[in-house]
Amino acid sequence: MISRRAVAAGLALVLACGGDGSGPGGGGNYQTVVGDDWSSYTNSADLLANFGWGSTGASSLFTVAQNVHLVSDPVFGKAVETRQPLDTSTTVCCGWSPLKFVGFPANLNKAWLRARVRFSAGWTPVGPIPVGAANSYKLLFILWQGYSQRAEIEFSNNTQYIIGFGFQGVTCNSASLPGAAPWGDVTTEWTDEEWWEYILYYEKTGSTSARQRFWKRQLTVNGALDPQPYEFTGEEKTNCNNTTPQARAINLGANKNKTTPADQYIYWGPFEVVDGAQYPNPWGVGP
Repeated sequence: MISRRAVAAGLALVLACGGDGSGPGGGGNYQTVVGDDWSSYTNSADLLANFGWGSTGASSLFTVAQNVHLVSDPVFGKAVETRQPLDTSTTVCCGWSPLKFVGFPANLNKAWLRARVRFSAGWTPVGPIPVGAANSYKLLFILWQGYSQRAEIEFSNNTQYIIGFGFQGVTCNSASLPGAAPWGDVTTEWTDEEWWEYILYYEKTGSTSARQRFWKRQLTVNGALDPQPYEFTGEEKTNCNNTTPQARAINLGANKNKTTPADQYIYWGPFEVVDGAQYPNPWGVGP
């Protein structure tokens, strides 16, 4: 069951983020499957009591309550501040980092995810421990029913976007979608403290085929809404040797491979998931 608070937050998010076609993305009326704009929470304790966050990393030095806070934001009203804290450990497996898993009420053949993200100036996936591990951080996931792996937006090799999707143990023919282009390295994402928008769209296109699309754009300029053009990439998988899955959940944040050498922050604005079978193009970006 979806809680009354989650429903109210989802409806508020529709109005705040373009569900009527008027906001960034537009695309017409739609309803969210899950989502939140954080407006219904009064403080950090209220947020964590009703929308609890978890963490990755083996360190016992940190707690979620110390590192996840509800904060005011001039663009969205409220945002969730997640801190990746200074970690002096030399024996842990990886970097401690907050994350949020959000399950769907029912599995989806077509799942749209839109998230707004802001990074503190100087944010980086680079860290000292463990030696030899990739300097990587997984930002956003769509997760599958019955399979591990995921659709993901990841930062790796210090500054490179790693974008893709796959299903554990399943082989397919793969091809880039028309108009797709590699995202390459980050530009000003980690220096300008502006909001960025990321959209993922998973589409199960047949019993043994699927398609995944990704969009990103800078959403604010000098701290005010001024959406820039989208960058697009995407991939299609066909003739898979097993059934392609439905989507069952998302992650806001995931594992950070290395420990963090100084406090740094990721801010989460409104996020929303929409059923693409009911609303084929909720934000006007085009399937």
